[in-house]
Formats: sequence, C-alpha cells, structure tokens
Amino acid sequence: MAVYWKKGYDPRRSPNLVSWIPTDDVTGKCQRHRVCEIMEMNENYSLIIKDVGISEQGRYICRVTNYKGNTIHNFTDVSLYAPPEEPYPVIDGCLNRSSVSSPEPCRVQTNKTITLTCSVTNYYPGIELFFLHGTKQITTIHQEEQNNVDSTKNKSICIEAGPSETLYTCVASDVPGSRERKAASILVESFFSIPSETIPVNVETKKEISLAAIAMIIGNF
Repeated sequence: MAVYWKKGYDPRRSPNLVSWIPTDDVTGKCQRHRVCEIMEMNENYSLIIKDVGISEQGRYICRVTNYKGNTIHNFTDVSLYAPPEEPYPVIDGCLNRSSVSSPEPCRVQTNKTITLTCSVTNYYPGIELFFLHGTKQITTIHQEEQNNVDSTKNKSICIEAGPSETLYTCVASDVPGSRERKAASILVESFFSIPSETIPVNVETKKEISLAAIAMIIGNF
C-alpha cells in the first residue's frame, strides 16, 4: 500500500505534499522546503500541519494505492481566517484612545473641514469598514486595501468631517471569525473663539488671547 497527501483539485496530477510506502518512516517523505518544515503523517496516515498560515488554505487530497494497482481517494477543504490585529479599528491620530472601551472619545479641534482616516490591519479574508455620524452613515471619499506578504490584508477609509457636537464613529463589522462589531469614536470640536468687537485691539490683549489659546490646547491633552 502507498499513501499520498496532495494539495489541489486533481488526485492524479496535483503535487505530493507527503507520501508513504511500507519502507518509509511513519512520518512519510515530504516534498519542498516549506512542506518539510510544517507537515508530516502520523501513525494513522493522517496529515499533520504543525504551523498554519493563510497559504495553507485549499483542498487536500488523500490518495491510496495497493499492489494490485487499485486507487481510491478522498478530500477535505480547509478555509482559514484571521481577525484584524488589536486594537482595531484605529482612527489616525487617536492611537489607543479611540477604543470603544475608552470612557472618553478621542478629540480634535478645528475650524474647518478635515479628513478622518480609519484603518484595520492583518485580517483575512475580508472586513466591512465604515463611518457613522451619529446614526447616519457617511460617504467614504477614499478607500484602500493592501495585501501583505503573508496574504493577510490592511484596509483604510477616509471621510470629510467638520466641527460637530455629534461623534464620528468608525465601525468594523463582518469581522473574520466573529459576529461582533468593534468601533472607535472621535469628537471634532471647534476652536474656542472670542468675538473681536468685545475686545480692545492692542498688543497686551493679543498676548493674552494667544496665551489663553495655548492654555486651552494644553489642557485638552
């Protein structure tokens, strides 16, 4: 009897991963460097994959022949997933402060429209990423998905946001291997402004306004 483990869709032509004949060790003979590092047979001729990466996804065929030339085979399909790297999602400039578990949202101050970017990294095979403003979904102005060397992916989306008392929230849903959603929030606030008609315009006043603005920004961090 001979046992062959293959990867592919053709029991005859797909390349061997590990094979065994009675004169071989119980672990069988492997083919190719990566296979020899991570795969072997056990005493029941089952294929053992000791280190699984995205590239190990696919169809595995077990093909058995005997001395009379009779051949049988069966197969199993292996699907893999990888959730994004923690913490996720991340709004650029907020670091870990944007986590949904944080008691306070990340804050940014501006008097104009700005671009907010949200990202997730090292996931597979796919994920849904979008922004909400309150309960309303915001139109994405740019989206990018990149493939990593290990076949995982990175994704980022951008929206335009203006000062508002309502939170902007980035939501990651359809997370691989999970039914949960994760979110990160940011509050886009207006800079503190003082009506010019109530303040005498002189050098001392300008200095006081500048110092007040600096103190306000430092106090918010």
